[in-house]
Amino acid sequence: MKEIVELDISLLRYLKKTIPGSIDFITNPPKNFTYAVDYLLLDNVKPETTDLLDLKIFTGNPLVLSGIKTLDKHPWFKFIWIPDERKDNDTEGQYTDMIKPFEIIYDVLANYFPCELVTVNKQEYVIIFDDYHDYVIVDRQTNTAFYDEKRNWYKLKRKSLGRNARLECKRLTKEVRFEIDENIKITTEQLLFAKQVREGFKLHKIYNGTKNEYEKKTPTP
Repeated sequence: MKEIVELDISLLRYLKKTIPGSIDFITNPPKNFTYAVDYLLLDNVKPETTDLLDLKIFTGNPLVLSGIKTLDKHPWFKFIWIPDERKDNDTEGQYTDMIKPFEIIYDVLANYFPCELVTVNKQEYVIIFDDYHDYVIVDRQTNTAFYDEKRNWYKLKRKSLGRNARLECKRLTKEVRFEIDENIKITTEQLLFAKQVREGFKLHKIYNGTKNEYEKKTPTP
């Protein structure tokens, strides 16, 4: 099993189409951004109440807490940019890009994805990802995946699979590709990486965009 999300031509094409400008953000990371895997504690949430990991982004602004909060359902990631008066000895993160920390975060997040068996005309399918209006589904006979609207599967009986099968589902999210757009095939892991990149790119534009784009570099309480 590969350990790092693959920045192949398909993922790069998907990023170029859906998040214009993001490829340079990923392949040539901004010098003022460093990253760490951490808990972004908001609304009195305590670390022991969740095992989901977040991406903390150090930007050189000590008055602002910046990062990407990991969610257990769609949209899966949400950027955080709020005043922070807490004292923190950390001034920079461990990583210089988003790729490795994403892999650590994804390894936990993927445990929240479904792993459900559906039988249609004696043919077995497994739902391995729930993305709001759509599912990522694997055909057990051909071991191929496809992206389909959830409404096509609502009335079908689903059976949640056990631990060993869930480990297999998790592997499939990293390895089996489906067509997300015309002639663009990516894995579920790559799709989630693109979602996290979208939120990180928003912060990049806040800190490194044109002055006309954002009037303030520090949010107000």
